[in-house]
Amino acid sequence: MRALFQMLYNAEVVPKSTWTTTRESEFLMNRLDAPIYPKRWETLGEWRFGVVAVFFLLALGLLHIPIQLASDLPWEDPKSYRKPILFGISTGLTLGSLLLLMSDLRPRRWDPYMRSLLCGTLVAEVLLITVQSWRRVPSHFNRSTIVDASIETGMLVCILLAVAVIFALTVRSFRQDAFPNASAARILAQRSGMVFLALSCVLGIGITVMGNFLMINGGSPEILGSKGILKFPHGVVLHAIQTLVLWALICDVFGSARGVSSVAWLSASHLSFLIYALRQTLLGRSRWETDDIGWVLLGGTVVSAVISLFDALWRRKP
Repeated sequence: MRALFQMLYNAEVVPKSTWTTTRESEFLMNRLDAPIYPKRWETLGEWRFGVVAVFFLLALGLLHIPIQLASDLPWEDPKSYRKPILFGISTGLTLGSLLLLMSDLRPRRWDPYMRSLLCGTLVAEVLLITVQSWRRVPSHFNRSTIVDASIETGMLVCILLAVAVIFALTVRSFRQDAFPNASAARILAQRSGMVFLALSCVLGIGITVMGNFLMINGGSPEILGSKGILKFPHGVVLHAIQTLVLWALICDVFGSARGVSSVAWLSASHLSFLIYALRQTLLGRSRWETDDIGWVLLGGTVVSAVISLFDALWRRKP
């Protein structure tokens, strides 16, 4: 078995016809917690659907920018092309980050199915949002007709399936052997980013529940209290996985001796800003209408980011 294990992980190319069919090899290949092939065997073809999905979403968002500029509807209007722009670009970046995470993780037999489910559900959600924008009707909290209710239900199903995959990847990223080839800074960035992304998903689900409750009671589905913006906490950490992983990559490329510490401080900055956003919303305040405690949280956000920067500049000795 040891020889087979070494062959699976160290051999450059092992033709399928040469695989042994002993009970031990079948047991090893069928284990749920073991990859069925070395990561180096993965080809671009296996990721083609994901790459196309990312570029499709980004292009969809970018192409709606000139359409919005030529439109007679203001940016904040729920019937404008704002949501295809924001959701296209935001979802494209998030999907790209999740695919990058899966390329860092030790491969598993069900990875292709998870990638396909993730790509399919996220693309479908953004397409449904885009359809509603072109119909000149709100895409969220809109059940005025059977078509609108069906589209919103479809969006909810898509996002819940995607959230299930995100939660599974978050748990998987904390396994001891999850990242076989990533640096310590990158591992911390991926794990912290996934925690923030999972929190953002939970907040997004909470926004949907609270928004429907407020709408049923005659209120605005987007405002809590007098001025609290429900989507504010959801948005502030949605893209933490991009900033943290990019920062870890910069630390690795430039040989920072304190890359892990730098990523940790940047994570603390994100956390401080999330607490600030949650507090503002729950108190029914606008984004920047704050008090002394709010200024302390904002100060903590800035100070943590500055410390992260100085840590990143701490170079290794030649």
